[in-house]
Amino acid sequence: MNNNDINDWFDDHGLSSEVQSQFIPPSGHWQLNIGQFPVRIQTQESANRMRIVAYITGAEGISIAEYQLMMEANSHSALDARYAIDNGYIVSLFLHPFKELDLVQFMLGFYQVISCAETYGRDYTGGTLFYGASQETGNASAMEQGADSFLESLTSKIRNIRNN
Repeated sequence: MNNNDINDWFDDHGLSSEVQSQFIPPSGHWQLNIGQFPVRIQTQESANRMRIVAYITGAEGISIAEYQLMMEANSHSALDARYAIDNGYIVSLFLHPFKELDLVQFMLGFYQVISCAETYGRDYTGGTLFYGASQETGNASAMEQGADSFLESLTSKIRNIRNN
């Protein structure tokens, strides 16, 4: 994957007008709002790294119990996304080597970041799968869909969140 692939995805799904982007090769930076969450996608092609970050809420005053729930979710239910604290904010994020990433993996990471942001304070989940005895097994059908169906479903979800 490369920066042009991300631009093309936004163009192909009619989301370009919602995205602020900036390129200073070999870096890329996209920013958009999904519902109440500012989301940033940052890439560094020369370092072969990328990340997707959703800013959830301020971290000031976070309780030990809430912090523990986030850390447990990182192991059991956040999937490939993670909860973290970044510059005073609670965030959900997805990190991955960039050139090895394919479009489906990118969209799964994007979906999981948004799902973690949406379920913060309740289920703390990156999607439909859970690991660990303390969690119920979720419906894995979204993960089992063909890539095209999954991407259509995710694009629709992004548009619905954006419009609410």
